[in-house]
Amino acid sequence: MLIYMHSILRLTNRKSRPFLPSICGPGANLSIERTSSAALHVKQLGETQPHHRNLSMAKETHTWIQASEVIPMFPTMVWKISLTPELRDAIDAKAIAALEGLRRDLPVLDPGQGWQSEQTLHQREEFQDLISCVTKFAKSILRFLRVGPDAFEITGCCATVLANGAIHKVHSHPNNFLSGVYYVRIQSGSDTINFHDPRSQTRIIRPPAVELTAKNTDQVVVRVTNGTLLMFPSYLEHSVDTNMGEEERISISFNIMFTSFTEQLSKPLW
Repeated sequence: MLIYMHSILRLTNRKSRPFLPSICGPGANLSIERTSSAALHVKQLGETQPHHRNLSMAKETHTWIQASEVIPMFPTMVWKISLTPELRDAIDAKAIAALEGLRRDLPVLDPGQGWQSEQTLHQREEFQDLISCVTKFAKSILRFLRVGPDAFEITGCCATVLANGAIHKVHSHPNNFLSGVYYVRIQSGSDTINFHDPRSQTRIIRPPAVELTAKNTDQVVVRVTNGTLLMFPSYLEHSVDTNMGEEERISISFNIMFTSFTEQLSKPLW
């Protein structure tokens, strides 16, 4: 039996950046620090560099090489923004009140249990301020990616509540283009999300890493706070580790697809 140890990178922003939002992908200016847990923290030091920036392999001692470069290809990106405290507090108050109403007749979650709401929260009045932010965020990302068509829609939106000891297993969101999550209530011990390498071919050969870097890891851990809004490609698998906090972890997830595709292709799959 073969047992693979996951190589993990942990991403933390040294300071917040204006939108265009932080991009977790090739070309980011990163410094890496080893931690006692054998994971790595990756800190974004400066403005994101273009992903096609040339990288050199040759050193002065390589007299047999005239020139060299490393060409990053096919970046996978995660976009991250933080809402203003005033907007965050207003959205969270409405969201918590609405979710308490939906759960009023349900039993309290036991340790290790989770709960998900209906997938139509984006149609409820209490969530319209959040949906407005999501829509603006998605438009900015589509402009950044230089893709269309312009018309898109939220195909689903639901809340996830994880009690102490609960996890959210690895998953993706088929038949959508973008997916995302907004964090309503998290705390130390429940303030991360894991993203997994989407290149399945890399799992065929897994040589041991001499040094863990952004170029050889197969999992990236992004730290979040209350009011953080993330968006990422729907194909990108992600998961949530065990909630080690005492309180429930509350987040709101959503999916986005081009309207013409939702009319002509299969319905989105959760």
